[in-house]
Amino acid sequence: MNPAWYVLLGFLLLVLLGEPLFVTIGIVTLLLFNLVAAHPQTLEAVTQTSTPVILAISELSKSEVLISIPLFTLAGTIMTRGEMSGRLIAIARALVGWLPGGLAMACVVACTFFAAISGSSSVTIIAVGGMLYPALKKEGYPEGFALGLITICGAIGTLIPPSLPLIVYGVVAANSVTSGKPSIDDLFRAGIGPSILTVFVLCAYSLVRGVMLRIPRTRFSPGDLVRSLRSGAFALVMPVLLLGLIYGGFSTVHEASAMAVLYALLVETVIHRAVKPRDLPAIALESLVLVGSILIILVMALALTNYLTDAKIPDMAADMMRYDRAYDAAEYEVYVGKIVRDDPAGPLVISPKDDPGELHEIARADLGWTSRPLVESRLGFVIGVNILLLIVGCIMDIFSGVIVLAPLLVPMAQSYGVSLVHLGIIFAFNLELGFVTPPFGINLFISQSFFRKPMSKVVLSCAPFLVVMLLLLGAVTYWPTLSLWLAPGGK
Repeated sequence: MNPAWYVLLGFLLLVLLGEPLFVTIGIVTLLLFNLVAAHPQTLEAVTQTSTPVILAISELSKSEVLISIPLFTLAGTIMTRGEMSGRLIAIARALVGWLPGGLAMACVVACTFFAAISGSSSVTIIAVGGMLYPALKKEGYPEGFALGLITICGAIGTLIPPSLPLIVYGVVAANSVTSGKPSIDDLFRAGIGPSILTVFVLCAYSLVRGVMLRIPRTRFSPGDLVRSLRSGAFALVMPVLLLGLIYGGFSTVHEASAMAVLYALLVETVIHRAVKPRDLPAIALESLVLVGSILIILVMALALTNYLTDAKIPDMAADMMRYDRAYDAAEYEVYVGKIVRDDPAGPLVISPKDDPGELHEIARADLGWTSRPLVESRLGFVIGVNILLLIVGCIMDIFSGVIVLAPLLVPMAQSYGVSLVHLGIIFAFNLELGFVTPPFGINLFISQSFFRKPMSKVVLSCAPFLVVMLLLLGAVTYWPTLSLWLAPGGK
């Protein structure tokens, strides 16, 4: 039996057994290198520096950007344990609560900022949604609207810096190509435009629904706005400070992540006094668990990337997408005769021009094959990528999706002339939608358990918002300028 079948059977067995993703990827990688690779490695060589896993760890250790993942995670966890959510909600409500659909718009704004700061979609639903869900229902919003809004808004901070999925994509993409590596700075810049557009469109949708539902409005109070801004000023300064440091050229991404931790500690322990020193060990442990789950998958995925590169899988996949064997049917019709039957499993049957009454068979090997593009344009490629990522996003978390698929798709994107920065935004946006896509979207399960609602109700509640987000995805895909106008280095 072909060794590749052993790898496939091993993969299916691991999936059926419910093994963690890093175990599945690691074992499949070892099987590929030992059974399928042109120069197989022995399993006894696992401790040697030439093995794929050790090579992946070596590659990761050279990445300065990787330091920012645990630091940004720690900063987000500190802020999540503090008073950020309440203060951000107060600001959002004072700012837009007086508009039609104002509380729903406040929910969009608060969830966006909190998801960007905390780096967690699930935590955003619990921290912000736990306060706003009862308030939305109290003000007259239908239960389904409130449930769908909070569930979808938990995911929309994914593209806003500091975005962990974009950092992970940048690391993986840089290890998948030899030139044209996307920078984290450009990825951060590119995420700003789609994020602003998403917030604007969801706020506009909330405004329209507020008018249709005739939700009562509160009066605008300059005093409340000033008080909320004063109370939450330090929460708002955080993203501005980070963006100013990075884009002003005052610090790199990993230096800014260290400053984020110091800032979060200062604000939550000294100024807000919401986090006590005795809470810090538990916060650090919570951060380490999240970071460890990301890094161990990243190591195994980079080991798999080494195999894909060695076996030239990306090159072969690109060739399969770019070219298809075909014959010129029009030429046969003009010079040979009318095509009567064209069954791919058999010969071509024609009615000759010189003797139409007698059918003639032409062996398919004699047809004069030519190469034609299977996917002819960059747009066709990114549409195919969107479909693939939407499917993967509903069965795999965002980090796993980036780590597993980026090594394959990044080299292919280069062959089509697609900006790797734009591809990173497409990745993040698609997998962001995976949070709310049935049957396995994680936000659906979080909302179901936290708000104690049937899964069918959660899915139906999210459906209108999911349609809006799919339209936004189409806009981001079709107009790369939406992403790249702030990231000239990514064009």
